[in-house]
Amino acid sequence: MSKIEIPIPQNDPDEPKQPEQSDLAFEFVEGKNGLLEFKAESTEAHITAFRKVNEGIDDHFWSQGAIVASLTKKHGEKGEAIDKLAEAVELSPNHLRKLARTWRTFQFVPRDPQLNFSIHKAACRHPNAAEALAVARAQGMSHHSLNKWISEQALRRADRATRKARSAARSNWRDHLLHMDKVIADDFIKNSPNQEYARRVCGEWRTEIADELKQLEF
Repeated sequence: MSKIEIPIPQNDPDEPKQPEQSDLAFEFVEGKNGLLEFKAESTEAHITAFRKVNEGIDDHFWSQGAIVASLTKKHGEKGEAIDKLAEAVELSPNHLRKLARTWRTFQFVPRDPQLNFSIHKAACRHPNAAEALAVARAQGMSHHSLNKWISEQALRRADRATRKARSAARSNWRDHLLHMDKVIADDFIKNSPNQEYARRVCGEWRTEIADELKQLEF
């Protein structure tokens, strides 16, 4: 049986006082079956160990993202190269593409070291990844919560775009009706050789136009 000892991080003098180092002591013990058994006394040690493992996982994901980003830069996001890598590492091409896109996004957008890779990956779905990270940090969101928030924001943007399009259509229809009314009054009626007929017939058209404008709340 062998032991794997994990270094304990030293306290930063500028940060709030942490538990004594002896309270943070822990180790992983590897058994004959290959499984690691965790050894620690205090709750703080368990928390510290879990965070250290998470940091390692995050570094692992960012490294994988860098690898796939390099491959897709050379060969594109679809094709033989990405399919070959996916088969070799037993992961889906779509999963690998998401790793690469996350890495590329945060080449130019600052990462948040307090948030894990999954949250950064979710933030890439938002038009402003930095804003999504800030919301996740402020509200203590998990990546599931952030994904839900981003989807809700997308629906709101779509709804605003729909309302804007409807408003533009109403405005165009209004302008056309006003143009029709002006042509009827200034041409069809004014220039008609039979004014009585023109006022009677065209007057009905103008009434219809006025009613339509009223329905449009103009």
